[in-house]
Amino acid sequence: MECLVRWTVFSMVVLLRYTSANPITNTTTLPLKGGTLHCSNVRPMLSTEKGFGSETIPRDPVPANGLKVCIPSNDDGLNVSCCTTNMETMLATKARQDFDQKLQATLNNHLASILKGKSKKFNEFFSEMLTKSRKEFDEMFKRTYGQIYENNKDVFYELFEALSLYFEKGKIRLDKSLDNFFNNLYQKMFLVLNSQYRFDDKYMACVSNQMNGLQPFGDSPIKLSLQVKRSFIATRAFGQALNIAEEVVTSMLNVPPPTVCSHALTKMSGCNVCQGRVNLKACPGLCGNVMKGCLAYHSELDTEWNSFVGKKSLKLKSSTRN
Repeated sequence: MECLVRWTVFSMVVLLRYTSANPITNTTTLPLKGGTLHCSNVRPMLSTEKGFGSETIPRDPVPANGLKVCIPSNDDGLNVSCCTTNMETMLATKARQDFDQKLQATLNNHLASILKGKSKKFNEFFSEMLTKSRKEFDEMFKRTYGQIYENNKDVFYELFEALSLYFEKGKIRLDKSLDNFFNNLYQKMFLVLNSQYRFDDKYMACVSNQMNGLQPFGDSPIKLSLQVKRSFIATRAFGQALNIAEEVVTSMLNVPPPTVCSHALTKMSGCNVCQGRVNLKACPGLCGNVMKGCLAYHSELDTEWNSFVGKKSLKLKSSTRN
């Protein structure tokens, strides 16, 4: 079954490219005009895009002594910035919020929803096939055996109910249900073929006990039981795997990024404004490195995830061939 898409953590990194909402522009570092830092050009952007109140943004450069992330390079001999320490904290918060939102959109709204949709469609498809098989079986036996089948169809209905219950909840033993089916079918056939007699429960119990020795159905019960168990066990396992995969993806939202991630995100997306550079965007290499660092814990699942998907696909293919 190819419906299980081989989503890897690497693809998450691609989907999570921070620049999806912040297009990368290959620009060069803009020199400070006349060796002086100007903050007036960043005020509108900080207000509209970053959500800063105008009263929190300095009109002129302020000492950068308290900054911990957006530290000036001091190449020009100036240790000033357009950001206060409070602004730096707010930039860090905003960068982390943007990252978390994109991570949730990728994992929960995109990947988890795909897996959930595949799981739902798979379950619906199998349930429909089971219902269709039951209907076709019922119609065929009505045409073939007529009233004899009508009088004893509860045996077959119980088998289909057991198969459906196993697929939905897995709380029954398939081998026991199939054994009961053939045992009940044998008793029904015995009564039909000997309808001129009346038998008590003790006698019918004796008839059932002799079934294995007499083998009225030959080796059909063994063959059919083996095929049904293979098919249903593999099918239910695959459906459960889709559900588990969705739960794993959703639980990954609770995995916190490394502590250095917040600083890296702030440097990538916010520190440029502290130096009065509005249009300067992070280069692709920096964006990629920051994403790899922030998703370091997630990437550790990559090998296990691929192994999980591969094994389930192989198991299903093997079962369908048999």
